[in-house]
Amino acid sequence: MTQIPQPFTLTLPSTWTPEQAWFVHTLLEDLIDQIEAHYGPAVQQWLGDLAAEEEAFRARQGDLFESDFNDPLPF
Repeated sequence: MTQIPQPFTLTLPSTWTPEQAWFVHTLLEDLIDQIEAHYGPAVQQWLGDLAAEEEAFRARQGDLFESDFNDPLPF
């Protein structure tokens, strides 16, 4: 099963001006827009395949708690 990587921590410089911080924010938004425009359908397909793979894995595992824990003990 494919695992989504954990987010990483990035230390930002404390010397940015508000204008520089806004520029980086705008740049990242534009990058997201470009990624979605270029890879959006492929990413949606991949996510759908991943969800189907996870569902198939759960189905193969069965219900680990399907037995009734309130059954009387045999002693």
